[in-house]
Amino acid sequence: MSFIKRRWWILVLVAILVGGGVTGAIAFSGSSAAVPPGHIDDGAELLPQASITLDQAIAAAQKSESGAVGEVDLEMYQGQLVFNVDIGDKDVKVDASNGNVLGSIQDDNNKDESSDNNDESSNNESAALSSKAVISAADAEAAALAANPGTTAVKVELDNENGAVVYSVELSNGLDIKVDAGTGKILHTEAAEADTQDESQEQQNAED
Repeated sequence: MSFIKRRWWILVLVAILVGGGVTGAIAFSGSSAAVPPGHIDDGAELLPQASITLDQAIAAAQKSESGAVGEVDLEMYQGQLVFNVDIGDKDVKVDASNGNVLGSIQDDNNKDESSDNNDESSNNESAALSSKAVISAADAEAAALAANPGTTAVKVELDNENGAVVYSVELSNGLDIKVDAGTGKILHTEAAEADTQDESQEQQNAED
């Protein structure tokens, strides 16, 4: 191979290596990394408008709430520039002009997680109750209506009442009939909750 050809191949290889390095650098710089605790996540461009430092804002938030320090945002809150400091499960609002704590609220992420856990727990409980029921919801409704002629069922659900599995059949007359989920026997009758009575009243008005 001639000197010129060898030199041309060397230049090609160098170009490929350099190009790959640039591409890798661009890809790396474009990737998003987790924000370390105690650092600004959103609103860093607003820092020049703040009269207190990030460390001062964190110190003020820690005096207000206890817990681990998470990410910090700079944002507008009720017309004021504030540091939003994650402390434990709270978002602490610190006035960016004087360091005063304006208030703290439940962190949205923790609230959503708690809600998901509650929903899962409720679903598991419903499944456990259903496995213990011998009669169906339709059978329980029929028993409640037979004992209260001229009414309609507003809601039927399975409950755990003092360790016993029962159907709670809420009727349009404002009564809540407890039906044994094992035998279909009516155990007792009580007044339905206010929101159910309102719902039954709306049904009656719609029918009229």
